[in-house]
Amino acid sequence: MTSAGDEKRQPLDTVVLKYLQKRGFKNAERALVVDAKLSKDATSSMSLVALGADAALSDLLVLHSLEDVEDDGKFDADSVLDGYARIREWIFGALDLYKSELMRVLFPMFVHSFLTLVKKNKVEESRDFFERFHEDHVRAHCDDIRGLSGIALPEHVDTDPYAVKFIKHKFSIEMCFQSFDLLVRFLRASDGNGAKCLAILNENVGVKITQKDSPSMFVEEEEEKNMDEIFSGVVTGETTASIAAYNSGPGRFGLLEQSLEIKAERAFREIEAKHEDAVKREDARVAAYKPKKVYKKRKKKDSDSENDDEEEEEDKEGEKILGEETIEVDGYKVLKRREIDVPNVPQTISRLRNPRLVDSEIPIPEYDYDDGLRALEDFSNRVKVTSENLPSCCFFTFTHAEGKLICASMSPNVEKVVGGFSDSVVRTWDLTSGEKDEDDEEKEEGGKEKDGGGTTATENGDKEKTKKVYKRGDKVGKSMKVKEFIGHCAPVHDVQYSPDGIYLLSVSRDCTARMWSCELEIPLCAYKGHQTPIWCAKWASCGHYFATGSHDRTCRIWTTELSSPIRAFCGHIGDVDCVAWHPNSNYVATGSSDRTVRLWDVSTGRCTRLFAGHTSGVTALAFSPDGQSISTADDSGVIHSWDLDSSRCFKTMLGHGNAVYALDYSGGGGEILASAGADDTVRIWDHKDGLESVVTGIVPKIAPTKTFRTKNCPVVNVEFTRRNLLLAYGCRRLPVYHQT
Repeated sequence: MTSAGDEKRQPLDTVVLKYLQKRGFKNAERALVVDAKLSKDATSSMSLVALGADAALSDLLVLHSLEDVEDDGKFDADSVLDGYARIREWIFGALDLYKSELMRVLFPMFVHSFLTLVKKNKVEESRDFFERFHEDHVRAHCDDIRGLSGIALPEHVDTDPYAVKFIKHKFSIEMCFQSFDLLVRFLRASDGNGAKCLAILNENVGVKITQKDSPSMFVEEEEEKNMDEIFSGVVTGETTASIAAYNSGPGRFGLLEQSLEIKAERAFREIEAKHEDAVKREDARVAAYKPKKVYKKRKKKDSDSENDDEEEEEDKEGEKILGEETIEVDGYKVLKRREIDVPNVPQTISRLRNPRLVDSEIPIPEYDYDDGLRALEDFSNRVKVTSENLPSCCFFTFTHAEGKLICASMSPNVEKVVGGFSDSVVRTWDLTSGEKDEDDEEKEEGGKEKDGGGTTATENGDKEKTKKVYKRGDKVGKSMKVKEFIGHCAPVHDVQYSPDGIYLLSVSRDCTARMWSCELEIPLCAYKGHQTPIWCAKWASCGHYFATGSHDRTCRIWTTELSSPIRAFCGHIGDVDCVAWHPNSNYVATGSSDRTVRLWDVSTGRCTRLFAGHTSGVTALAFSPDGQSISTADDSGVIHSWDLDSSRCFKTMLGHGNAVYALDYSGGGGEILASAGADDTVRIWDHKDGLESVVTGIVPKIAPTKTFRTKNCPVVNVEFTRRNLLLAYGCRRLPVYHQT
């Protein structure tokens, strides 16, 4: 006769036996049957209700799958539709206290219920199910709904990329124990349809029970605090446990001691120290002088002695001996301060103060001496831009290039503009080539200039060309030297100059990355390693390494010395659409169409951070100059800022109405973030404050500080130069009545 404790444990033992049978663990199955005194057919009579209301998450994850609850191999499509409709109605009618957490299971239920109907070849039922319920998820999961709309046949489930993504990878969501318990009670209290829904959830959703027993009583605060509500419909390919393991590891998120920024800051401090010494010496000189009281002059009387005249003569002689200029202050003569002839660092430049220093785990080449001098000069003239001193924007418009211009960038010396085009050609424009007009060079000696330009007649009657004198503010069209780099055989998706301006890197849909010599204007090397189109490329700040992201869902690291990659980062379940190097060149961030951002350690090849919070594909990345945070943007126009140490989002920026194509921080303190996108705007954001939200947990949502609107020009790139000049690029879109 079994005891009460044995009867209470028997349902759980039966669930474990079911799990062992399903995984094929024969030895463990036999041992459990003997020790727990179970029969091998005990799983056929397993009941969901027998688990009790307080069943743990680990117990529910091993419940039988959807195929096990089918009767005699017959699939009932109406039960799936009815089960989803019931749980949807129950969640919509739940208390607001639990509704925000319960809503997280609705999209996974919708996706896998729909895929189950399609897989069972229930064409009409699947279409009816999709039409009835897809509107609930369009706002938060527009891309996924669009992808699922094309799935209609069982063959599509095995081949369609959206279906494969959802089947191979589980959804990861978090819920408090009370919300999860309510959900389980409802599904177990329902009929067989509830069992089907519970089986779908156990098969395809990974639920993590949070430490809190119940949701926050303040719904608005809870929505601001948790990114999980947005992240609930994101398939990352990782479990919540693995994400937590990534984000809890240590990191070297600082600057290298040999970086140009640190060298410039040291030079600034040396200049400041010399200036302070000069000021202290001057203060000591002024303090050493004994102030003398100044007496008002009065008329001399006959009774006055001649001593006063003698004292005045002594004072004058004393001043002459000192050779110092004095001034009167509060009735006393004091020394006049000399001007300090030792230069000081201007207060108007932007500096990176008190950065965190780390050691590099990868080889970093020494910077060229001339490059260091040029960088120091640029940093010495770097304008300080803040929310009180906002930058202006220099915009480069490519005319007659709609549908052809894909990417654009500027050389480090701000003398050449480069663009990548859909005709597989890379073109550069020399901005300094239009300073001299060819007509001026051909002008004969003795000719006269006049304001309107044109020709003048000499004494011999010959006509001579003259130069037109332009006034300040006149719009002048100048011809510029254009150079074409031909080598790709498919559209060019990204171009970028090396930090020293010697090389030009381009990547294309032809699966290659090419290096060009800017001085010789010839191709140097073709890098082959990706088997699919390459979407993005980025140089490291040291200039020796560069990274590429591709349609093959990988990011590869290359050097200028080798034609094969030295690292390949695999982990995304979607295209790698953007890459960015950490300022210390030891980490690479990748943004993907799977809505996640990963941070990779170049020295080990491991993923050290995983940020999930976007509701659409990530399109742009940018690290702060101090290396402590990263900003990410997506196709919907939302920008998030993340703290690298805590892996938490501390700021959300809303304002763009379409996809964001580029992000960049101002140099120095990084107080300004610039963004550009398909909504024809360049927006400026105040990024000085916000890290305190990492402690409080409340993520503020801010609006742009300033917006630059273009004239019908989508902006393909925006960047700050070393001197904090803001540059943007775009091609003019033809008016509707001009389009054929």
